[in-house]
Amino acid sequence: MKIQLQGRVALSLCWGFLASLILAAPASAVERRVVDVVGISWSGAATMSSSVTEVASKVDGEVRSRWEDLTNLIGSVEDKRIQFYVGQILSENIGLNTPLLCNRTDFATFMNSIRTEAYRRLRISESKDRYLVILMPRANCIWEGRSLIGVPGTKGGTLILQDTSDPFVIAHELGHSLGLGHSNFLRCPATRGDGSWDQCQAVEYGGTVDLMGNVPTNAPLSTYHQWRMGLVSDSQVSEIWNSQQISLSAADMATGTKAIFLRDGKSTYWIEYRRVRLESGYQAGLVVYRTDPPPASSVVSPNVEDSFSSASNVSVSTDMWLINLDNFNYANSRSSGSMTLGKGKVFSVFSGKVSFELTELATNQESATVSIKLNADSTPPPTPRLVSINTVGSFQDSVLQAGFEDLETFVKSFEIRRNEKIIESFGNPDPNWRPTYLSPFRANRILSIADLPEGKYSLAIRTIDVAGNKSQWSLPQEVNIDRGAPVLENKVSVVGYSRNGVSLKLMGVQDEGSTLCSTSIYNKFDFVLRRSIEKMAPQFDFPLNESMGNRIQARDCLGNAADAKINVSNSWIEADKGSRTGTWKAQIDNYGNRELICSGKCSASITARGNLAILAKSADSDVYVSGKKVGRLTNTAGSNIFNVEVGARQKVIRISGKGITLSGYVESRIEISDVKIKLPTTQGVDPTLTQSTQVTLRGFGFRQEDFVNDWRVLPMAGGTETTDPTLDLCGNNYESEKLRENRRQVVVTRSGTNYAFLSSESVQYKNVAATSQALEELQANLAQCKKNVGIKEATGTFTKYVFANTEPQEKFLDIKNSVIVHAVMGEGQQARTLYGIYQFNGNYFTGLYVVRSGSDFFSAEELSNWTEVARVFKVRLQNK
Repeated sequence: MKIQLQGRVALSLCWGFLASLILAAPASAVERRVVDVVGISWSGAATMSSSVTEVASKVDGEVRSRWEDLTNLIGSVEDKRIQFYVGQILSENIGLNTPLLCNRTDFATFMNSIRTEAYRRLRISESKDRYLVILMPRANCIWEGRSLIGVPGTKGGTLILQDTSDPFVIAHELGHSLGLGHSNFLRCPATRGDGSWDQCQAVEYGGTVDLMGNVPTNAPLSTYHQWRMGLVSDSQVSEIWNSQQISLSAADMATGTKAIFLRDGKSTYWIEYRRVRLESGYQAGLVVYRTDPPPASSVVSPNVEDSFSSASNVSVSTDMWLINLDNFNYANSRSSGSMTLGKGKVFSVFSGKVSFELTELATNQESATVSIKLNADSTPPPTPRLVSINTVGSFQDSVLQAGFEDLETFVKSFEIRRNEKIIESFGNPDPNWRPTYLSPFRANRILSIADLPEGKYSLAIRTIDVAGNKSQWSLPQEVNIDRGAPVLENKVSVVGYSRNGVSLKLMGVQDEGSTLCSTSIYNKFDFVLRRSIEKMAPQFDFPLNESMGNRIQARDCLGNAADAKINVSNSWIEADKGSRTGTWKAQIDNYGNRELICSGKCSASITARGNLAILAKSADSDVYVSGKKVGRLTNTAGSNIFNVEVGARQKVIRISGKGITLSGYVESRIEISDVKIKLPTTQGVDPTLTQSTQVTLRGFGFRQEDFVNDWRVLPMAGGTETTDPTLDLCGNNYESEKLRENRRQVVVTRSGTNYAFLSSESVQYKNVAATSQALEELQANLAQCKKNVGIKEATGTFTKYVFANTEPQEKFLDIKNSVIVHAVMGEGQQARTLYGIYQFNGNYFTGLYVVRSGSDFFSAEELSNWTEVARVFKVRLQNK
């Protein structure tokens, strides 16, 4: 089982290129942030020349002062200073079982395990917002420090120092904890300062303009890093698409326009103004950075791991790359000269389409005027391509395939051609948009189903960019735009019955537009209990003499949905109830019920409401409701059910005629209320279902149709491979892992879920013996884990387990071939609660994993729900 917790902190290798964080809202007041210091060591480790007390002293001294200065911009209305201070120091080192490997691939896991152990020893349960500095012996690592990179605007972090108390290194690593990447250098051929990535090198650390390079400096943070931290707002960055003049405030100022962002094709530029700072080696002028990520082949770094960097990641980069605009030089972790563009000098980007010039400096150097010249854009956007409109699952989904975006600027609006009529539309911001290095401030606009006129017509679309260039028209497509949701009304009809159950058609569930595609009855956990794909009046089986309260959701074939509460009750009424005239005799029918037969002229009356299904046959009898004839019974084979829609008030229903066989009645009552219209959504496409083995394994665990209300069921990363573990409960001693042939693990997600992880996993083993071995190993490891009250991790730290009683749940499953676990794993901030059900049948396995953060056990209601889901999995395994 591979558990992938939402919100997990990503690893910064301090020296590696990073480009994957979403910006958080900036802090609006002074922030005091506590730093704790611990040491680690191992057998045979070198004696450290630094100490935890020395590190703490530097944090409370130079490091605190440096970060207060960097976050205290001149003229700031709000106090946004960050003040680091020492909290607690662990006097004894934490001992490791093995020496620390400098480039271990699981560094994030290792750091988090040390963090857990450190705060356990420090007796601090609420550690989420604290920063932990780990001091280690020198191990011949090329780096002086490494850090887990944080999310701007949040608190807490972990960093490690290799036997150093250098305040610059500590401050730099804390910068990573604050969400900052590196200040790097763009090294191009001697004749030019800018170039394409295939012509230039991305020199790690080399942009020594601020703390996030590797040459000590007290210069202000770049405005790019200020922006990522929230010290500079989006409104203080001017995004440029045409020639103009802009006044820029100096990098150390708090107000005014602080930076210019410009895109030239797929290259992006960030421009700021700095006043003279001779002690840092630069003159007053413009500083320009590239913010588009380089390919790994362009990266120059002392660290081999930087070759893992990828330009395919389009997220906002944590790093930036300084362009030399004067006589700047960087080599061997040393820099000299000035990188600024002085007054009267012109810089052109490598395409030649954009140039900058600093035309004027304020007397006090607090601001500068920048002239930007852009070549006129005359290139139209690419010709858009329509998706298959009639199969789009959500009103919010784009009706255009990816690739319609303008390569030079951006698409500002659209034109819709409905038959021969042209309609202009600005569309809407893409609801799935996330900041990218190409568009860090402005959401791309899309045209969705909601923007199209309703009706049947020939549709074509073209796009218009910010410069007014128009694309070619897309190929036309015949569409039927229907945004009307299905109708849910209180009408049912009995179509079948047995001794214990009844089949009902929900006659009030209809869609006159594109017809129904699915109707689901689901519980409060959004798990589908019953599902129908009938086009009209879906049919479901219900128990007799029971009342059921859930919710129903009907969705048409264009994704429109209606959702409501539903209460259904079905009562069996014996044939001898009510009143009768004539001569009747009794016999027992095929279901063991008492059946009445009248061969002469007779009648039978019953009082009911809702829907009454008369279970009878007759060649010559009529049915009356409150004395009014409503129909006639038949004697056709297989047609012995006559439905009467009585209504909400009780009425008398009478059968009158000759030759009547009366088996009884079913009174059905349905109440649909709290009807809500739901906009269409899409659950994403699962590309793995083109593989026959994945289709087979999909049949055992969670499927997309098992959920409603925007839950997504998709394979997790590595979930279709056998390289990741299946059975890792209470350790990793499972030889049966080598006997797996195929695997499918899906994760169920939705925004706002209370679960840190909800997943099912299905595995095909080589044979039945391998499955039996897996079950035995699981039972043995669980028993040992319960005996030891936890496990010792590979790092040497102990993870505590607290197990709950699972006997009430075990009675619902075949416990001989199943394992049920309900446990709290870990303590404090690292605690998480698992409810896991592992089931084996033949050479197949299916696991259900429900994980929630914290140390509270699941409620009885939750356990009942997920145990019922496991019973569904059990049936699927048995029917394989």
